[in-house]
Amino acid sequence: MRTGWLTDFFAGATLLGDPLPLVVILLIVTLLFWQFKQYLAIGAILLGVAFTASLQYLIKVGVARLRPDDLQALVVVDGYSFPSGHVAVTTILFLLIAHYLLGVARFKKYQSLFYIWAFFIVVAVALSRVYLGVHWPSDTLAGFILGLGGWGLIIWLFPQGKLKSAK
Repeated sequence: MRTGWLTDFFAGATLLGDPLPLVVILLIVTLLFWQFKQYLAIGAILLGVAFTASLQYLIKVGVARLRPDDLQALVVVDGYSFPSGHVAVTTILFLLIAHYLLGVARFKKYQSLFYIWAFFIVVAVALSRVYLGVHWPSDTLAGFILGLGGWGLIIWLFPQGKLKSAK
């Protein structure tokens, strides 16, 4: 059941996965990590987001799944549905931010809070896409799995912002 306050909440939450807010968040994060000389973390985050966004687009075009009925949608969107790009990119971005903030000494004591914060944002965006009627639940789940996979790959390649050495 849709209510006014819930619709407002989810309309706001879904904006976190829109391209413009994501670019602004990326710029802020880049400046923050630059200040702490975490240059490899910046590169890892940018690479992870670009990789995940590109991969979700290729999957989306390849699968070509239609979105739920437009008559039920509370926002206007175009393009295919599977997987959710909002959820995929939000997942990798916020999990990578949480991960690499741990490499900044003054933030280590907040480790659990960073991951809780990232998880809350990802869940809010995922639920918003279904609530607003622009994705099927499986779209958001696939977007989450894709973002989580990208996160795992990037932190394997760049643990704590350092390039993984070949053994």
